[in-house]
Amino acid sequence: MYNINDLMKKAKFDSLSDIQKEFIDNFLVNKHLVGVSKTGTGKTHAYLFPILASITNDSLETLIVVPTNELVFQITSMISNLELENINVLSITALTDRATVLRKIDNNTSSIIVTTPNKLKELVIDKKVLTLESIKYIVLDEADMMFDEAFLEEIDLLLEKVKDPKILLMSATITLNMSTFIKKYFGSYKLLDTTASTTLDIEYRLFRINAISRIDFLFRLLPLINPYLCLIFISNKDDVNTVYAKMVDNKYNVCKYSSDLSLRERKNLFLDIKNLKYQYVVTSDLFSRGIDIVASEIINYDFPNNFEFFMHRSGRTGRMKASGIVDIIASKTDSRNIEKLKNYKINYHDYQIKGDNIVKKERHVSAISSELQNEIKKIKKPTKVTPNYKKKNKEQIKEIKNKIVSKKIRKNRGWD
Repeated sequence: MYNINDLMKKAKFDSLSDIQKEFIDNFLVNKHLVGVSKTGTGKTHAYLFPILASITNDSLETLIVVPTNELVFQITSMISNLELENINVLSITALTDRATVLRKIDNNTSSIIVTTPNKLKELVIDKKVLTLESIKYIVLDEADMMFDEAFLEEIDLLLEKVKDPKILLMSATITLNMSTFIKKYFGSYKLLDTTASTTLDIEYRLFRINAISRIDFLFRLLPLINPYLCLIFISNKDDVNTVYAKMVDNKYNVCKYSSDLSLRERKNLFLDIKNLKYQYVVTSDLFSRGIDIVASEIINYDFPNNFEFFMHRSGRTGRMKASGIVDIIASKTDSRNIEKLKNYKINYHDYQIKGDNIVKKERHVSAISSELQNEIKKIKKPTKVTPNYKKKNKEQIKEIKNKIVSKKIRKNRGWD
């Protein structure tokens, strides 16, 4: 068995994040755990460390279920890179053939299985290749992406095959479907929510474009940045192809990551990106969920159709105490999405390109507002409120505001 300090050294961790500390402290104390934390805070290692420290032999004890094949590759790599004796991991994706699964299960060589919901159902329910009787730990990672009605039906059938497992659920948010599942299966559990205590060092830069197209603005922005890795997220598939082709023509060190690629091609490309073979990645939201790649800059070419994905896009930077930049290109039609930024308490600032520089826009309105507030305080309140009091008060405020604006204009033009 390994202890947490051994695992931290192998993973080259100097310290633990809040969610990692909470999971390690509560793993043995509580039956089931629900972890909620922002993207980029190390949720995967939060459950991996205590599980790896608790595995007692080389039989199949742990099942990790994730929504995408990319996450299967990633988590498998995380475990394999630790080089732990007697702990082996089997990743099961669309690339994994039935014979491989049977051979490894029959030889009792796998302690951990990492797979997707669809592949798990195929192996356990449809083909009956895999049995889960020895499973002690079930992890449902990136749960908010998996929990739809179809998955809830499948998980019913799967959990019938497991004898009293410890269930660990990880997510950035708690959805209604997840709450239903937790109530049905968890009974007593511990909620570990570190969202409020975690702050990420991310600068959000909003560029409002009017008379220029998104692609033209992007190619004005690109020469002004020099990231070690930049992910350019684009919702529309045709736009992904167009932007990628133009970046290739302009000699950028760029790759395209999309569902057009085969799973094997995506697996190889993922490793190339992780090894910083490319400076820019043009991608769809396929790359936004749970991928443990630390980008220095994110460019939102547009807003995603589902705003939740904006948060996950942003989570590819500012990870594990690193700093990051999130650029947002917004047109006139994006007013509702800009309001959502406020609703999600994203502290963005307006920026613009002036010449060869990216500059923050001055908020003149706030300065006027501050002066206006001071002048409003000087307005004498009547001893007796008359019916037209509000109208007179508004007129006074309007007059004061006009004077302040006029004064600032005269000062800026050098008339005073």
